[in-house]
Amino acid sequence: GPLWRIERREGTTSTALLCPTGKDSFLSSDGSRTLKRWLWPAGNRWNDGGEWTLRERPAVSPLPLFRNDGSASHFLLADTTGNVWLYAADRVDAPQRRWRPGSAVPLGQPTSAFSLTTDTQGRWRVTYSVANRLVVCLDPLQDAPLWVYRPAEEHTAALVGPPLPLPDGDWLTVDLSGRITRLASKTGQALATSQLHLPGIFPVAAPCLTPGQDVLLPLSDGSFVLHALPTPPAKTPAP
Repeated sequence: GPLWRIERREGTTSTALLCPTGKDSFLSSDGSRTLKRWLWPAGNRWNDGGEWTLRERPAVSPLPLFRNDGSASHFLLADTTGNVWLYAADRVDAPQRRWRPGSAVPLGQPTSAFSLTTDTQGRWRVTYSVANRLVVCLDPLQDAPLWVYRPAEEHTAALVGPPLPLPDGDWLTVDLSGRITRLASKTGQALATSQLHLPGIFPVAAPCLTPGQDVLLPLSDGSFVLHALPTPPAKTPAP
């Protein structure tokens, strides 16, 4: 097979990344500013599918956007300067879209993997965290972010893992203080919060949702805890 790491890697903290883009294709990075495309049909030798030279090193693993046939049409890539790029996955070409940090996208390095879901109309919705504090939601087909969640100043604890998509389209975040926050699918507004009260123990990885719609959280002492999903308050009927 191919050699994944090059001789002149950039920095000692570079992390190798692999990303599938179909049944017989994938992307690889050794943490440098080179992203390679590989074609590896079943029963045949791998083929070099070309490479992109990035402006900056990747911050997290690319996110493939799959078609119904199981092949990726595009992928998202976030770099260490906070830029997010949209590339075609089936050819080596210039990026098709860029979300630049500044007024709409917050300044800072992406600090979680991308999290992907689709809304009720089948449109992609992608979230990720910035500076372990903020959450950005993108539609890969729109130039501006859909929303940015900025917690209140008193909530300074770092987020743990990427946002978790919920079946109704909302998102769930967890921070190191044990605060669980439910974000509205369309606006990113905090709809409900809940707090773990476990002195000396804190969440260490992203949560998951059980079939019973409880939140399962890995904790720092090696245990897990089930916690009820934060539920928005019921709306008062109009008189």
